Amino acid sequence: MGFRDSSFYHSIRIPIRTALAWSLPGPMNPKRRIAVSGTPRSGTSWLAKCISLADGVSFYYEPDEPFTRECRYVYVPPDTENDRLERDIRRMWAGRVIGNYHITEKGFKELVETPFAPTILLKWVWLNFSLDWIARRFPGIVVVQTVRHPIPQFLSWRGRKWPPEEALDWLLKQPALMEGPLAKHADVMRRADGFWEKATAFWGATAAMQLATNRDGWILREHEWYCLAPEERIGWLVRELGLAWNDRIAEFLSPRREQNRGPGYGEARDPRTEVNKWRGKVKPEEVRDVEGIMKEFGLPFYPNLDPEVSWMDDASSPVPSRT
Repeated sequence: MGFRDSSFYHSIRIPIRTALAWSLPGPMNPKRRIAVSGTPRSGTSWLAKCISLADGVSFYYEPDEPFTRECRYVYVPPDTENDRLERDIRRMWAGRVIGNYHITEKGFKELVETPFAPTILLKWVWLNFSLDWIARRFPGIVVVQTVRHPIPQFLSWRGRKWPPEEALDWLLKQPALMEGPLAKHADVMRRADGFWEKATAFWGATAAMQLATNRDGWILREHEWYCLAPEERIGWLVRELGLAWNDRIAEFLSPRREQNRGPGYGEARDPRTEVNKWRGKVKPEEVRDVEGIMKEFGLPFYPNLDPEVSWMDDASSPVPSRT
């Protein structure tokens, strides 16, 4: 057994990494500030990992994770003040949220190079309802929003025993949200009953806010859109962000890559096979529950529950290769 496999190495690795991160400044003069934003299990980790492998990117994984429960999915009207949230987000962009969880995907080399990184990348899962407020206070940031088909997303929630009703109830308890940007969806959100209706109502509320807050220079695409042509479309995304494709990104996307390559790599798989994996795993009546709520929201995502149709299909979009 090598030193890196020993229990002693693992016992000292975390405190050494954390101490090193705290001893160094965050990115001192980043030219690009990018956030990947979505809800849990919507594909944010995969997408952020792809971007993080570009040269010169300093990546902080879920710096919004320490938020207390009442700060998650919170709506902050764009014209109001929220000193606590502003302070927290300034710390994120300064690279000063440095628990082991948040720097878990940085090796020692990446930690040492952090002060000189030209790009800082954050991954958010709790800030979808505050993006308009954030954009007004932090101009120049680019937010890459991702939305995922509700059935596979909430199959994943169900497998983890995460109750969507808690997330939905928290939205319903915010008058500024329900009487403001989500007012036209309030009735269907309140009427939703059972796991799949409540899950889809939460999904619809989130997707509606993502659509409403999207702006020039930001990117909003479906998780499945990237999966259907990963090399072409992740390559397009990386270039749109002013970064460059490299062999590390190509290796990460390869279904034949080495297993356990490093933090954040996970199991090697072909993203194309993930798109329709959910079929046959839900009952027909559950599918009807999802479809009924989606129709009431009237959003442009996944018409007829088809995961292969993008809301922004056009001639300029990268298309799957024929090979």
